[in-house]
Amino acid sequence: ASAFDVTSLTFANYDELTSGKAVFIKFYAPWCEYSIALKPDWEKLAEVWSGDENTLIAEVDCNDDAAQFLCYHEEIQGYPTLKYGNPKALLTYFGESLSYDDLAAFAKANLKPVCGLNNMDLCVEEKKALIESLMAMSKEELEQNIENDRLDKKLFDEMFNKEAERLSREYEELIQAKEDRLKADSLGLLTAVLSWLTRYQEVKNCRRQEVMNFKNKYPYPNF
Repeated sequence: ASAFDVTSLTFANYDELTSGKAVFIKFYAPWCEYSIALKPDWEKLAEVWSGDENTLIAEVDCNDDAAQFLCYHEEIQGYPTLKYGNPKALLTYFGESLSYDDLAAFAKANLKPVCGLNNMDLCVEEKKALIESLMAMSKEELEQNIENDRLDKKLFDEMFNKEAERLSREYEELIQAKEDRLKADSLGLLTAVLSWLTRYQEVKNCRRQEVMNFKNKYPYPNF
């Protein structure tokens, strides 16, 4: 059987695809062996839940430039990392097992409906008022707002990537400067020379004292 096409989230489509849904999201890296091992069970879980309009099983490829801000925002430190719940306030899955049976049981117990178009009764008054104001807009107004929002996200994504590249270059330059400094560092040599001179002076002083003792014991004769 062919693999199920799991919804892939990026910074640009995150709000649109997760709005009003309880989510279970896999943050992964395609090269990671643990991410690869989880892939078939995650696809199966996504397929089983695909018919539920209030829930989304999805994934975020942290190697994808278009999704890296999501991984940065969620402070992803290892792969795979699973997060769930309200898409605006994700919680981390700390289950000991990543087997299909355990993930399915967890999803059934924890993926509850959240505020959205299909669950207005779960919304706070402020969010409910916002949804009602949007629903009062014309199709043209909604399309224009969507276009503006996508443009803002695209510009922000481009800015984030440029800033990340700049910081990466600065980090590499600092590492190189540190390596160059260590190579040219004379501290070790200076310490070695000082130690040698100190020891040399001690030996010299000892010898001088030996000479003085000899002279005192065997003074030059007076003629």
